[in-house]
Amino acid sequence: GGGGSARVTATAAPTFREQMTAFVAEGRYVIQAQAGSLAELRQFIGKNGGADDAVVPAPVAALGTYGCQVLDWEGQRVTLICFTSPRLGFVHLVVLDAPPGAGIGNSPAMALVGGWNTAVWGRGGKTYLLCAQGSDADLRSLLGS
Repeated sequence: GGGGSARVTATAAPTFREQMTAFVAEGRYVIQAQAGSLAELRQFIGKNGGADDAVVPAPVAALGTYGCQVLDWEGQRVTLICFTSPRLGFVHLVVLDAPPGAGIGNSPAMALVGGWNTAVWGRGGKTYLLCAQGSDADLRSLLGS
């Protein structure tokens, strides 16, 4: 059954979510710069072609910073900023320098990926991914929503 033509949807956001969550969950990232403040990390990110203008949710920005990495993902620039939460451990913010795929808007879309909880949203032509080992409520509080 079924028939008709299959609907093709942009898979950029789910693929980005799954691949980057696995990347941080498996510890494959390389911290290129460590700094005690987000401002210092932004300086490094800017010098290395990353998203130094990323809009970091205020509760995330209030966490301690661990470090960052600027990398390429499928030909697009990705900025990874690692924060530390006393309760949740590492909290990773990944910024893709491209708009999100279909179905992802300004409101964070939550999904569990391999034991990590994630939220993806779009803002200012960039795609944001927040990864933490916490509940939906934990992530919402980090997003200030």
